[in-house]
Amino acid sequence: MKGYHDSNTPQSNRDTWMTPSWLFDYLDRIYHFSADVCASDENHLKDIYWTEEDSCLESGWGFKLPSYSMVWCNPPYSKPRDFIDKAAKEIKHNHIGTVMLLPADTSVSWFHEATKTASEIVFLTEGRVNFISSVDGQAKSGNNKGSMLIVWSHNPSGQCRFSTLSIKHIKSNMQY
Repeated sequence: MKGYHDSNTPQSNRDTWMTPSWLFDYLDRIYHFSADVCASDENHLKDIYWTEEDSCLESGWGFKLPSYSMVWCNPPYSKPRDFIDKAAKEIKHNHIGTVMLLPADTSVSWFHEATKTASEIVFLTEGRVNFISSVDGQAKSGNNKGSMLIVWSHNPSGQCRFSTLSIKHIKSNMQY
């Protein structure tokens, strides 16, 4: 099985894939995102967004957002741990929640760390997410891993819950 570093995607484009609108729009209806914290000027999904140059890892999200906001985060898959740590800090210190999209891999250390601070992990089932290429703007099939959402919410129970959400269900509820 191919790992992330064995990807056929050129190195310059590996961390620039965009979330498909059917997935983002469905989740935005649930969480009412205030910002997209991992974006570019070309692919941002909300009017308030951080680019790589803005460095969402370096700045406090509370400077742009009120407490109890929720943000969307589709981070570079080459360094998920940095974004997991940041989301945990933001919910604790600024009361800003995060929904983060990552590869569904329970064998890596960052997954274990996320379970310590997240309120929920949602495995996307019945399909794979076809991300949007930053090169041509087209959805690309061939994602070699499933996906999951890691959620840091405002009312955590103190324990991380696990659930599933069907990609077929999401798509059947979205009209595109």
